[in-house]
Amino acid sequence: VTGRIAASVTKDLSGAEARVAALSRAVANLQRQVSSENQADVTLQQLESEANAARVVYQDYLGRFAQTSTQAQLQEPEAELISRAAVPLGVSGPPRTQYGAIAVVFSVLAGIGSALLIDRARGGIRSTSQLDSVPGLFTLGMVPTFSGALAQHYRSVPTSSIYVETVEAIRSILSFGHSRFRAKVVLVTSARPGEGKTTFAVSLAANAGRAMQRALVIDCDTRNPSAAAIVSRTDRTDRTANSRLPAHIGKDGLLREVLPGVDILTVRPASGRNNAMVSPLELNRILAQFSGHYDMIVVDTPPVLAFPDAPVLAQQTDGVVMVVKWGLTDQGEVNEAMRILHAYDARVLGGVLTQVVPRDLDVAERRQLATYRQYYLATS
Repeated sequence: VTGRIAASVTKDLSGAEARVAALSRAVANLQRQVSSENQADVTLQQLESEANAARVVYQDYLGRFAQTSTQAQLQEPEAELISRAAVPLGVSGPPRTQYGAIAVVFSVLAGIGSALLIDRARGGIRSTSQLDSVPGLFTLGMVPTFSGALAQHYRSVPTSSIYVETVEAIRSILSFGHSRFRAKVVLVTSARPGEGKTTFAVSLAANAGRAMQRALVIDCDTRNPSAAAIVSRTDRTDRTANSRLPAHIGKDGLLREVLPGVDILTVRPASGRNNAMVSPLELNRILAQFSGHYDMIVVDTPPVLAFPDAPVLAQQTDGVVMVVKWGLTDQGEVNEAMRILHAYDARVLGGVLTQVVPRDLDVAERRQLATYRQYYLATS
């Protein structure tokens, strides 16, 4: 009996297992069907979205087409072609000559305006009229730039150059001009460094020597004495011994005959300090010692805006010559230097424009310098 019951149970178990397997297969088939339907549903939604987008674009195209068609119908002219236009025989347009003339006029005006703007943008005093506009300052003259060593212009034979002649014109005013300009002891200074005051001081003395006179340069710039160095400076192309400074120093401290008729005295302060100012008493003593032996004495001093030497020592001289570098020194700087000199009651003889570039001058002043060149060319 037990065996039959076990066999019956075994059959039932086998049947149950078969049914479970069948159900598992059915579930797997259903899952595959559901997955396929989900993919189909996604594909359907994507196709519907693309169809909707295409429908919108198509409707937009239809709307634009309808709008364009309506505008084209509205713009159709209500006219008929009667005859064709004739072919022109020549070029048709505005007159070229008149428009060309107008363009030239505007170009000239633009060029003039640009030149005026450039000229206003340039700094520094660039004409004698600008220098004359400084209160209390009269323009004695202007000297151009020169090439080579300074000694070449005064040791060569004959000594003739535009630079030498312009300095001579200034020396003539100081020697033979109106009483307000005449001076034997001339103090040379400038508003700021680097304006060529020492070169002009030596040149002024050299022009006196050129006129068969005796001249003395007193270098009172104790901080930067350079009068002797300027004379000894040579051009690289100069191989002659004429431009070298003779090493002859007298017992009185004079460097003699550095240029024809010119001696140089470099003053050392009595205090022994190289940066100390030369005292007025010391300069007065030097002038009393040498004044009787020279026809002109030129005193070189430091710039007015840097040190008070020039206005203090000006009391011991006959007057002051203010050197102004062309195109560099600002008019405000010259005004300030003149204010300082007037504060010391210094007698200002006039101003000199140095290192002038002739080609950049105005027409009248350029002709003034060109006169020297034309004269030398005509007489050479």
